[in-house]
Amino acid sequence: MTIKHESFMYLSVGSKWKKKYFVLDTNGTLNFGDSRKNVKTGLKITENTQISQLPASELGGDYGFIITTPGTSNRVVMKNKDKNEAGRWFSSVREVINIYKARSVNITAKMGDLYAGGAMKSNKNIRGNRTAASSFSDNIDMEVGWVMKVGKSKNASDFFVNAKTWEYFDSKEACLSGRPCVGKALLSLLV
Repeated sequence: MTIKHESFMYLSVGSKWKKKYFVLDTNGTLNFGDSRKNVKTGLKITENTQISQLPASELGGDYGFIITTPGTSNRVVMKNKDKNEAGRWFSSVREVINIYKARSVNITAKMGDLYAGGAMKSNKNIRGNRTAASSFSDNIDMEVGWVMKVGKSKNASDFFVNAKTWEYFDSKEACLSGRPCVGKALLSLLV
């Protein structure tokens, strides 16, 4: 394991911010705790993990971001008064996500090579996996946005959240077509 980045940051815990020591390793594990000696696994980063900057107005003038993994309840919101330190964290997490994306693409390419080389007798499973991956990527696009519940209620509706503007829409199609947004996703609605 190689440490990619480590330092103190603030973690959103309910409606409060707590100072925690964070350690990100190149294996995609984001650990945090009260001190460097007391860190525990907090989040496993995968090729599906997303990171988005949050508006300073939502963070009391500080600089921060949210890390999510669609399809799970895994979510970490971090901030810091120091813009440069927050930027270093953002870049480090983005680099680890990109490492996992590259690994995922390489595995998919190798499976395609295996199939093309005749090593697999049946293409039934390959087709099923490609279809599932295709429909999954149609619903979640890290550069465009993701589907998530907006609101604090357990019965809150699913909306498509634009990754750049944090506006939410009834669907991805509504976002891409330029239709008016339903609302603006605020940090208080996401955590």
